[in-house]
Amino acid sequence: MSAEPQETQLPDPRVDLIVQDFKCLRGEHRFECRGLTVLAGANCSGKSSAFQPLWLLKQTQQANIDPPGALKLDGPIVVFSNASELIWRGVRHGELRVGLRTWDTSSRTKRVGELWRFTLAEAVSRLRVRDDEVTVERCERRECDHGRLLRDDVLERGGEPDSVESFLGPPRSLPAESIRQPSCSDDRGEYVDSIVPRRFSLLAVRELRNGGAIGALGEPWSRSAYQCLEAAIHVPGLRGNPERRFPYAAATIKPSGPFAREYTAGFLLAWQRADDQRLATVGGQLEAMDLASRVELVQPDGVSVTILVNRLPGHDDLVNIADTGVGVSQVLPVLVALLAAEPGQIRSEE
Repeated sequence: MSAEPQETQLPDPRVDLIVQDFKCLRGEHRFECRGLTVLAGANCSGKSSAFQPLWLLKQTQQANIDPPGALKLDGPIVVFSNASELIWRGVRHGELRVGLRTWDTSSRTKRVGELWRFTLAEAVSRLRVRDDEVTVERCERRECDHGRLLRDDVLERGGEPDSVESFLGPPRSLPAESIRQPSCSDDRGEYVDSIVPRRFSLLAVRELRNGGAIGALGEPWSRSAYQCLEAAIHVPGLRGNPERRFPYAAATIKPSGPFAREYTAGFLLAWQRADDQRLATVGGQLEAMDLASRVELVQPDGVSVTILVNRLPGHDDLVNIADTGVGVSQVLPVLVALLAAEPGQIRSEE
């Protein structure tokens, strides 16, 4: 008698970031995000550069208006003065590649006995920098068949590279050139298929000859990749004086900008109002580092929040977080982001 499939999520969601010829990263690099991932190295060794493509994609995806090129360079998370700053100086023709490999969570993952049934997808965009503008040259997508099975022991080791690669089919490429197929017709009239740029991706569309779009035929970037970008959390390093007041932002697990300034106070205030145990957990973690032991939030008006902490662990006097030294201001956003994020959500702290 066969085991019944059980609906559940993968025990350890994972994402691979694919980067090639970006800034100081010559050639292709793959950064595997598996639970806690630490990048350590000397100054200017490429630690920040490893994840900057992810933040470029995220701020481009969430931009209110379409940027002039494929990427939004001057966003809320990372800022570049011109497109030439993106590419490795030794690359010909100014090309770079960025992409994501995701365990597709758009469909539920099922467990059958000791096997996991899953979907794996990889999307990569090849971008060209020319005349200080970034354009999409080509997009590639690879994916495994729906319902492939992987053993528990393989999954716990992060997946055997040979096994996972064998699951992924050959890349399906979508060129940027506007390839217009011979016109066809149906009950709606004559139509033609073409390829149009969609920020850092490409979209195949079907248009009527007499004007108007019938609909999208598909694109290389999967739904799970877009969900990964939307949910990614960036906690920037504190460079400057600590804030005395913070913007009153919603407590959302899908922040659209840097987490430290915009969302730390929002989560703490929401936890305080809901008597959430995570507020006490933050205090306990600060006490374990001999920084503080108590955190309280005050809302002086409708647009800002003040964070108060005790001056020394175990003391009752509360002062503004800006008056306690830079250590608390640097550590607090990291603690809040770790407690607020969901399993599998990318969090990057500098």
